[in-house]
Amino acid sequence: MDDTQSVETLLDSTTSKIQQLQQAFAELESYRAVTLNLKWKELEEHFHGLERSLKKRFEDLKNQEKEYEDKALEAREILKKREAAVAAKECVLLERLQHKRNAAVSAIGESRKRYKKASGGHVTNIMANGNTEAIVEEKLQVQSPAKVISENLKSIENGGIDVKARPELMELCKEMNAKGLHKFVSDNRKDLASIREEIPVALRSSTDPFRLVLNSMEDFYHPEALTVDGKKDVTLLGLRRTCIMLMESLSALVAETASDVLVISSNVKECAKMMAIEWKLKLDDVEIEAYGGNSLEAHAFLQLLSTFGITSEFDQEEICKLIPSVSRRRQAADLCRSLGLSSKMPGVIEVMVNSGRQIDAVNLVCELGMTEQFTPVTLLKSYLKESRKVSQVKAGSTSPGAQSEMNERELNALKAVIKCIEEHKLEGLYPVDPLQKRVLQLEKAKADKKRAAEAAKPQPKRPRANGIVTYAPRFTNVVPDNKCMYRGPERYQYVYERPMHPFPVETHASPLLGSVSYNFSTSHGGYYGNGYQYQLIHGFRARHETLDAAPPIMDKPRFNDRTVLEPFAEFVPPSSLSIRSLAVSSVSDSQTLIYIGTDEGKLVLASADPSKTSHSDQHVDFVRSVSITGFPVIAIDVLVDVGRVLALSDGSLFLLDPSLLEPVKRLSLLKGITAFAKRLRTDDDTASVNPLDVAPVSRSEASLRSGQRFLQRFGGLGTKANGVRPKDSFPQGQDGCFVAASAEKMLVLIEFTLSDADSSGILVNWGVMQGFDGVRSIAWLDDSIIVGTSDGYLLFSILTGQSVTLFSLPDSSTTPQLKTLYAHKEVLLLVDNVGVIVNAFGQPVGGSLVFRRAPDSIGAMSSYVVVVRDGEMGLYRKRTGACVQSITFAGNGEGPCILPNDEPGSGEVVVVSTPRKVICFRKVSCEEQIKYLLRKKNFKETVCLIQELEDEGELSKEMLSFVHAQLGFLLVFELHFEDAVNHFLQSETMQPSEVFPFIMRDPNRWSYLVPRNRYWGLHSPPVPLEQVVDDGLSAIQRAIFLRKAGVDTAVDEDFLFNPPTRADLLELVIQNMIRYLHLSRDKDLNSSVREGVDTLLMYLYRALNLVDSMEKLASSQNSCVVEELESLLDESGHLRTLAFLYASKGMSSKALAIWRILARNYSTGLWNDHQSAVEPDSQDNSTNFIPGHCAAALEASKLLEESSDEDMVLHHLGWIADIDQELGVRVLTSEKRSNQLSPGKVLAAIDPKKVEVHQRYLQWLIEEQDSDDTRFHTLYALSLARSAIEIVEMEYSNLSMDDKRLVEMDFSVVVNGITYGSHVRERLQSFLQSSDLYDPEDVLDLIEETELWLEKAILYRKLGQETLVLQILALKLEDSEAAKQYCIEIGRRDAYMHVIAVKASQRHQVAATSRRMLYSNPVGL
Repeated sequence: MDDTQSVETLLDSTTSKIQQLQQAFAELESYRAVTLNLKWKELEEHFHGLERSLKKRFEDLKNQEKEYEDKALEAREILKKREAAVAAKECVLLERLQHKRNAAVSAIGESRKRYKKASGGHVTNIMANGNTEAIVEEKLQVQSPAKVISENLKSIENGGIDVKARPELMELCKEMNAKGLHKFVSDNRKDLASIREEIPVALRSSTDPFRLVLNSMEDFYHPEALTVDGKKDVTLLGLRRTCIMLMESLSALVAETASDVLVISSNVKECAKMMAIEWKLKLDDVEIEAYGGNSLEAHAFLQLLSTFGITSEFDQEEICKLIPSVSRRRQAADLCRSLGLSSKMPGVIEVMVNSGRQIDAVNLVCELGMTEQFTPVTLLKSYLKESRKVSQVKAGSTSPGAQSEMNERELNALKAVIKCIEEHKLEGLYPVDPLQKRVLQLEKAKADKKRAAEAAKPQPKRPRANGIVTYAPRFTNVVPDNKCMYRGPERYQYVYERPMHPFPVETHASPLLGSVSYNFSTSHGGYYGNGYQYQLIHGFRARHETLDAAPPIMDKPRFNDRTVLEPFAEFVPPSSLSIRSLAVSSVSDSQTLIYIGTDEGKLVLASADPSKTSHSDQHVDFVRSVSITGFPVIAIDVLVDVGRVLALSDGSLFLLDPSLLEPVKRLSLLKGITAFAKRLRTDDDTASVNPLDVAPVSRSEASLRSGQRFLQRFGGLGTKANGVRPKDSFPQGQDGCFVAASAEKMLVLIEFTLSDADSSGILVNWGVMQGFDGVRSIAWLDDSIIVGTSDGYLLFSILTGQSVTLFSLPDSSTTPQLKTLYAHKEVLLLVDNVGVIVNAFGQPVGGSLVFRRAPDSIGAMSSYVVVVRDGEMGLYRKRTGACVQSITFAGNGEGPCILPNDEPGSGEVVVVSTPRKVICFRKVSCEEQIKYLLRKKNFKETVCLIQELEDEGELSKEMLSFVHAQLGFLLVFELHFEDAVNHFLQSETMQPSEVFPFIMRDPNRWSYLVPRNRYWGLHSPPVPLEQVVDDGLSAIQRAIFLRKAGVDTAVDEDFLFNPPTRADLLELVIQNMIRYLHLSRDKDLNSSVREGVDTLLMYLYRALNLVDSMEKLASSQNSCVVEELESLLDESGHLRTLAFLYASKGMSSKALAIWRILARNYSTGLWNDHQSAVEPDSQDNSTNFIPGHCAAALEASKLLEESSDEDMVLHHLGWIADIDQELGVRVLTSEKRSNQLSPGKVLAAIDPKKVEVHQRYLQWLIEEQDSDDTRFHTLYALSLARSAIEIVEMEYSNLSMDDKRLVEMDFSVVVNGITYGSHVRERLQSFLQSSDLYDPEDVLDLIEETELWLEKAILYRKLGQETLVLQILALKLEDSEAAKQYCIEIGRRDAYMHVIAVKASQRHQVAATSRRMLYSNPVGL
């Protein structure tokens, strides 16, 4: 401010100083007034001008200063806001980090508590002895796990990876204690991952790391480490692995340390060389090839050479021979690089391929980046082909063993190929779906053969309690921890989540009655009736039943638990009634009726409202209760078709109205009923036909009323059936339902029919037939009734009256249970802890369900099976057998749990009870289930759930597209880019504009097209791909540290064990984004979105430098925005792409300017681009490669051929013709342009040196355009004449002297077999004869002094000079026939004789001249 004020003061004093100066001049005015007055005015004007200029500049500076202060103030405000935002974000992150720390500390604390409880006895003994100091001392030495986590998190926050070695490890290295180092690694092998990272740090503290590591390998071939028979001991293997790890750690230390800091001494190097020589001799005695590419000895030898830098001391060929013996080890590729064998690897791989080890060869090829030399797909296909050849050779043997060996060989080969494809991400080049289908076929065939072999073996006998010897079941191929009979390889779980049944349905025996498959003796224990053994493990079941503290009842889920059911209400029956049975009927979405049967003989009705969400609302209301008998109500079922409730108590059936308002009606059927079941029809429109029936039902019989037909078959309608007559007459034409009941070896079939004739509104018709003894449960599907007894399960046909045994059960089996699965029209049979699902014919359907223990009760909900026991409920997916949720709803020891026998309703409510209370669960919405899994980042389970919901029809098409898009976004941020794009493509509602923010940072031209807040908010807002990759890599690093600290994370295991590089991830994500945008171009998009898709696609092509793709997109029809790509392509040097883009947008002038620059640069060598493949002729399918400058001229000529801009065409014609005159002619003579060019301007613009262009254009005007302008005809004739003269003269100059003399004497002679000048003059002669519009005199003037005699003759003829024409024809050309014909044409025959005489005279003169030349020059003769 002081400087500003001083400047203002000086400016103000300017006027006073000027006045003082004026006074000084006034003193001199008396001397020379005029002159001084004139000079003063000039000086005054000059100073005032300076004053104004200074003041203006000063004002400008003040304005600039003010503007700068405003901007500075604004910047300070922005900085303050940003600092506040950063501080707030730091607080949030710190809180989140603190929360995670607390959770980790809490988890560790719980683990320590459990550890203390587990080791409590030991602590008690110590304290009993009074030695408490040991405990205190031990606690002081243990580092807090929370502190370890905190230190690791601090290192992450500081942006660095600070690995600290353990003190004892550091001490061992400092002391150079090699044996102690070995012992430390062996004792801490469980924590090997962290030790592997700590060893390089610890080696730094050693005085000589090379010496320490070398000393640690002295016992590598120690003889004491072998067992008596010479085989390797486990200790020896651990010792050798430790040696290899130490050498690898030393190599890592050397790679991280400067070469002048860590130097190996010559003494150590010599010792290492001697050790290597000794090891090499031992290797020669070991059959390393027997290890199949996994030899520890060979690996250690190669690592020794690499670590101690002694590779040059050994023959490279010998080293290369060892590579195949370590090809299956993960360090094989790194060893090849460090040993300098990259140039030798093609030969090694050839050897491996020739020896049938294509899989190992592919692993090395992919890791060494040699896929261009060796195509992985070709190697894999050759491996499969060779394995099949071997199998086909062995297939010639008819023995079953040879066939099994053939299948096993093919199966192993397929699995190896699939694993290799998945490990190296080759699915795009070699799809695995056909291979996986073949794997399933082979494994299914293998299982079938194994079961058939097991069935043929005699079973061991065991005595029963009554002394009768029976057959005990065999238990084979059973994996207790699995949920289904069959489980495929682990690597295929994501693709084939559904476990396949171990045998196909079609392998069942013929369904005819006489089939052997249903006639097995019931003494065959745990076998299906068709010869298949069910999976039952007594030891497995008994082991869990004898546990004192029972573990969770349900089997451990294959996937993480997800919430499918949630409790919403509880109900306790009045008067402390003990619950015995349940039934549920869904009236509407807001009302579900619950029927509760009690041990006291009462039936209680309650009403639940699953639609209420408030916890304060009472969701279950007691309605009323009714007393049936004084005995327990064993079973209840709701007969929805007739509006009644059927209850079983005291061996009798009771009929009640749904509201329990009417009196209870007892059905006076047979006494001693033990079970009943309602008939389920799988097809309501056609009559059911059971294959067990040897006489199928005809169409006419099928048209009868179903109930009438059934009762007729076992004696209904007034006839006896097995001595029992129906009670009532059969009603005609009424609707109803059927129930089957079992009582005292009798089977009762009952029909309930709505009728107004009866006071109760229900007519009951029934018939009795011979049944079974000891029936515990029953189910009825179509025309088949399945009953469960203490001996097993049987299937009974009501059409034939005959039964077949499905399963035989041992005495120790649990009570048989049957559950009708209404949703799928199937029945689940419980055999101990195994649930087998069968259809109406008794054939197993799909896979079996294996539960942890035999459940108390079984229920169903849509596509799930529900089991309960000891207060816990498990929800199993029917298709896959996986337990998706386990819920504890009561304490252990409260009594048996009960699930209802429910009618198929909405499938949204599950009711379960203990003896004292009823708990109601409702199904969580599909959206909430998916959200739950996505929040846990369980993407594989999410995909399975989506597929399941889609198959069940529970997910709308719009929601399915929504979920695919949401899943895709989450996978992008989890770095699973290929899967993410796959889900994007499956979404029909997702717009391509939603991925624009990943490619171009906001704000941009298309920001307004991106929909906001469309999803569930589970993923971060889209950010550029570079930031996505950087954030993902940071998350992986954090997860690695947390994993070392014992904290589990949601990061993919593959990323933790094999972290990807930033470059690979960027390339992968760009490739997949290109794939998505490329496929999106085929969608129906609006113009704005299409512009964004094409423009950003060009961005991505440029990022990967995909030049061919860029040029293909730019040259085709596209919607790219030129303004967005112009500077980008120009700066990156992709001028060809920019030229194509200009041309596609009609900006021909800019495109031509670029082609001109490229042609000049190509010609001068300033530009070296790849040669462009062009097709000059569309009819020619072959592709011709031409130089760059010719390609530029060709592309420019294509634009000019269609342009009617005369100035532009003529402007670029010159440089195109300089490169290729043919292209110049095509430009001028193109018929593609709408308006042709002005011939006068074109002729004026053509370079005179471009004779070919000039002539071809004139020819086109005359012949194609039918021009009758004499100027063009004359110009064409003159141009042709000049060309003919030049060529004739050029050819004449190339003749020898003798030939020249002959030509001079007779121009028509033939020299060297070619008539002189004939090929040049043909066009000229043809035109001179055909055209009458040129000026012959002008042409004649041009050729008058030349030897073009025929042309002269033509011109003279045009001028009418007959004599000259005859002279030329007869004398010069000696063409007598032409001369004679010409005389005839002009009518002067005498003229010909005159010419002949003249010709004879000339010949005499020529002969005389020749003789004189000979006489004068006899030497030449």
